[in-house]
Amino acid sequence: MGERADFGTRFIAWLIDYVIVGVAVGIIYGIFGAALGRIRGIGGLFLFLAWLLSIVVVFGYFIFFWTKSGQTIGKQVMKIKVVTTQGQLLNYGQAALRVIGYWVSSFIFCLGFLWMLWDPDKQTWADKIAGTYVVKA
Repeated sequence: MGERADFGTRFIAWLIDYVIVGVAVGIIYGIFGAALGRIRGIGGLFLFLAWLLSIVVVFGYFIFFWTKSGQTIGKQVMKIKVVTTQGQLLNYGQAALRVIGYWVSSFIFCLGFLWMLWDPDKQTWADKIAGTYVVKA
């Protein structure tokens, strides 16, 4: 299956991915919020649509890459990948659970991400929720 990725490598991969996702979400809010959100009477609807589209983009980004190669762009750069505990690529359900696990992991001072520092399998809460490991590619 491969050697587990360390915290620093995973953190840098996460930063790269969140810059990419953040730019995409920023563009969505820029278009819907600034341009369309000012239309009297329906501005709130456009902001809701921007929020909904942002959720789709975040889920879509991670699910696409994790199910196709196990590597998001950040993970490709850092030469690590996500696999199931059996060493396989994730299916769509596992990938969706892992995205939800990212949000859960960010609660309470990002304790779920820091968990890997003392976990014997170097798993975050997202890994435990989805049944995954992050290994060197």
